[in-house]
Amino acid sequence: MTTGDAPAVPFKIPSVVTEIGARARLKGINLVRTQCELTGALRPGEQIPEVKFETRGGATRPAEAPGTLICAFGLEVIGLGPKPDLVRVARFSCDYAIQYEFDAPFLQAQADKDLSLFAAYNASLHAWPHVREFIQSMAFRMTLPPIVLPIMRTLDMVGPPENWKKLTPKAT
Repeated sequence: MTTGDAPAVPFKIPSVVTEIGARARLKGINLVRTQCELTGALRPGEQIPEVKFETRGGATRPAEAPGTLICAFGLEVIGLGPKPDLVRVARFSCDYAIQYEFDAPFLQAQADKDLSLFAAYNASLHAWPHVREFIQSMAFRMTLPPIVLPIMRTLDMVGPPENWKKLTPKAT
């Protein structure tokens, strides 16, 4: 089993995220970028005892679609080899674009910081099953031992959005 750098105490979802989420309609989830590399070797039977995460996210309102919010969620997963060395053996990186529809006047009335917060909480939740499957299938294809990511509790694992790197989705 692998672990990540999870915060010790879960944090509360801000009320603005719930308020915006009540009006959102999920329209699509697209994988927009991937990168994988094998950077080390494991001996037969060795597992990947530890995984480190780096999270990216952001949101944009395309001018040509006033009721659309495109959110980005990206995750980099670094698999570390056995202790005591914990040498990096693999790196997986993927970015997803998640599209939400709103009534245009409602969306335009929202502050950018509130939409970024909504994007962080909701895009990570909606993209998570796809991220999980991508990491697991790529590890299998690279003949690595299984890298098991949790089924849910995404934000407990990747940390609060204010610690994420900025990722700006591009309107397509």
